[in-house]
Amino acid sequence: MALAAYEHRPVPAWVLDQLDDLPQILNDANRRAASVDRAVIDLLEAAELASQIGAEFSAVVLSHGRDGLRVQVTDPPVIADAIGEANDGDTVRVRLSDADPMKRLTRFKVVPQPAD
Repeated sequence: MALAAYEHRPVPAWVLDQLDDLPQILNDANRRAASVDRAVIDLLEAAELASQIGAEFSAVVLSHGRDGLRVQVTDPPVIADAIGEANDGDTVRVRLSDADPMKRLTRFKVVPQPAD
């Protein structure tokens, strides 16, 4: 369309015929790109942490659901699943329980805090 406008020509019919499909094509492409981005980040997070199984980190609970917690480790900056009890927004200590680059998987367990 831009080329046709630049050249002061009518837009070809085949271009106009595809316009209705364009939003879905772009949405699908964006969804695939986001999926690839997440897979690469998951791989890099797991590779970075693979040698630190058992190490503890400070984290903030982002959300929780029936499958556990989603936490943001502060250093290194990692978002991953965790098993344990905590509320959204809580700052917790987590222990790295799994980091498998081949599976692009990083998991933590919340470290229970002693009662006051």
